[in-house]
Amino acid sequence: KKVQEKFGKKVSAAALLKEGSSMLKRIRSLAFGDLGLENAKIRRNGATEARDEQGDDSTMKPAVAAITVAAWAQDFIQPSVPHLRRPNAHRDRPGALEFIRSWDDTMFQRQMRVERGDFGDILEAIAPLIEKNEEMARRSSGSAISPEILIAMTLRLLAGANYLDLIWYQVSVDHVWEYVTPVLVAIHNTINNVTLPSTEAELDTAMGESKTVSALKYGGLEVFSGVAAAVDGLVIERTRPTQRELKGQDYRMYLNRAGFFAWVACAMVGAYCQFFLFELRWPGATNDCTAFEQSAGLAWLHWLAEVGRGVVPGDDAYSSIHERLLTPFTKKQLRKARENDMQVYYKMRAFNKCLSSERITVERAFGILVRRFGCLWSAFERSEKEAFLMVIVCVKLHNICVHRWRSKNPSRSIPEVPVHCDVPDDVNTVDEEITMSALKTSMLGPLAELSKIPFGFRSASTFIDVELNFKETTTSLSTSNHLDLCLLAVGACACAAPSFSSSFKPPFEP
Repeated sequence: KKVQEKFGKKVSAAALLKEGSSMLKRIRSLAFGDLGLENAKIRRNGATEARDEQGDDSTMKPAVAAITVAAWAQDFIQPSVPHLRRPNAHRDRPGALEFIRSWDDTMFQRQMRVERGDFGDILEAIAPLIEKNEEMARRSSGSAISPEILIAMTLRLLAGANYLDLIWYQVSVDHVWEYVTPVLVAIHNTINNVTLPSTEAELDTAMGESKTVSALKYGGLEVFSGVAAAVDGLVIERTRPTQRELKGQDYRMYLNRAGFFAWVACAMVGAYCQFFLFELRWPGATNDCTAFEQSAGLAWLHWLAEVGRGVVPGDDAYSSIHERLLTPFTKKQLRKARENDMQVYYKMRAFNKCLSSERITVERAFGILVRRFGCLWSAFERSEKEAFLMVIVCVKLHNICVHRWRSKNPSRSIPEVPVHCDVPDDVNTVDEEITMSALKTSMLGPLAELSKIPFGFRSASTFIDVELNFKETTTSLSTSNHLDLCLLAVGACACAAPSFSSSFKPPFEP
């Protein structure tokens, strides 16, 4: 009545809202001040609860009724603003597609991280799964987003672009992930090229590739026979997990030993840096050994044992898991062997050298993968499900790139095969016990004999008790040239220097 008397019949919604709000404040102040209410809870749906610890219910009823009516009236007279849809933005998507097609092969590979042929194969495989409704898209923005643009956007995001950078693809940046996620799912479901060798023929192929690549490092000498793959773990950085992702668990389970939040992946890699296995599902605090024992790699090692062929090099984190998993001798074992028998100590050091050279393939694969796809350069800010999907797709695209390179270079190994030199500092120090006369007498046999070392050595005492059957050889090379050849071929120092036959030819002159 007061509103009608003051404004008359011609009253606007804004005036009603303003006057109703002021009335509600006065009623609340009057009720709480006069009746001494200590606690009142007003619900916007009209239900009001109040508690008066000093008065009775009869004195509360008028105030409660007034507050309820005022609250209901305030919601009732709230002006409703209709949602105005933004006008359709007509986009020149054919022009963006024409610009992408105008790139030369080098620029295309730099932008998409895959070659044109691989891009065309992916487009042909998943185009039916990601096609949009052309009629609805034409009404909305003038043209549909073609599968070619969708794949290009996805590859650019994986290559490290920010979602805001995709505006020149003539799409709305607010809906980029709605376009990209179906493409990631389609690639993941369609391409299945990350598999372990499951037959003896495939195992022979993997071991033959390892033999070829290893021969380049040692000038044609076979160091380890039967290397089927290399294993290691990869840390993928992420942002702090949300409470929904933690599900009541401690957030520190995602903290890596380096102090950042991460996931841990378990990977097995072939000789050409192609991934045989890649599983990403463990929090950052998980040890590599634990992740491997819970992965499909352990079952594959059991299969190798049944077949009786193949070994897998790994670092000392995988010690004592399986007899087919070769790990280096620890510093404690080397120290004990050095105290007992220097010749055994030299052989153990050479074994560690050559094993590390075989295992370095998995590290190189990680480096190529991370260098190629920029989304791995910083912490993932997407959900766990989306981040896992992006990483797995990156691994599959990496294998596609490796396969393409091998098809173009059938007679070559992976380019720039490095001589392994990632060794501890103490390895680069010549032991006092090593003398030039000891080098002449050849303390270590041919490197090929290292493959005869039985599996599963975990202590220096066991190593000493086993007959190694190393063949002693002599060389007509001078002492200085002998040492140079050791440094070139193995990347080792004099303390682990093997002897070579006179027919050995180094990759370049000392």
